[in-house]
Amino acid sequence: MQAYCYRADGTAFPAEVSVSQLRLSTPHLCFFIRDETLRRQSEEMLRTEHNALQNASDAIVVVDMNSQIEYANPATARIWEYPSTTDLVGLELDSLLLNEGDGKAILDSLAGELFAASGVAVAVRHDGEPFRVNVRAASNRDSDGNVVGAVLSFFDLTERDKVQSAERDASRFRETLNQIRELGNAFKSGMDEVSSLLKELTPADMSDDEQFQKRLLLAQDACSGMEAILGDIADSIDKSLNSEEKISQNESDGKLSQGNLFR
Repeated sequence: MQAYCYRADGTAFPAEVSVSQLRLSTPHLCFFIRDETLRRQSEEMLRTEHNALQNASDAIVVVDMNSQIEYANPATARIWEYPSTTDLVGLELDSLLLNEGDGKAILDSLAGELFAASGVAVAVRHDGEPFRVNVRAASNRDSDGNVVGAVLSFFDLTERDKVQSAERDASRFRETLNQIRELGNAFKSGMDEVSSLLKELTPADMSDDEQFQKRLLLAQDACSGMEAILGDIADSIDKSLNSEEKISQNESDGKLSQGNLFR
């Protein structure tokens, strides 16, 4: 039976107690008491390690020397979109990667004096969709120190790639707006000069040709309208750029505050 016993110093310890009756002239009971402290600690450590693997956000895979999957945590099934982890056990490591031979290449990188390696690979989900992953691999050893396979962790780069792609698009957008603003300012400057010259002219100063006079007035009106349009475009571009800068600053502040949590 399981019980807690007390040492001479008064501290309690978990124990397994066995009782047997001795066949003597008078009844005697013999107690066998085994200290369970180390076993309990080992079991608690195993539970902690198991829970850590089960709850890890990164995919963790254990393969044998033949690159066959012996263990995969729930994150692996979630990221690769398999129904359960049991569907992964027994598969070749290459079945998780797009390019045939990548699994062997990862394991071969652990040969010699190298016991760990890392890099980026293209994986493929259960439905055939490719995606990039960051791979970290380390030799898996038994209690005697012999290499029996490898332990690999995979970090899905899908969301990071989307963010970087969005940042590149936003950067190109800002560059385009800046170029439009610069060209608009140059064009507006030229229009200002043309408008100023046209305003110095009056129909009376020129020909008695009514058609010419009408065109001159239309040109003056067109210059005034173009100046207003270019001004509105410049204001819109400035507002858009200011908005982009505020969003970028907020994102940077958010990243910084999140990073502070891990310092």
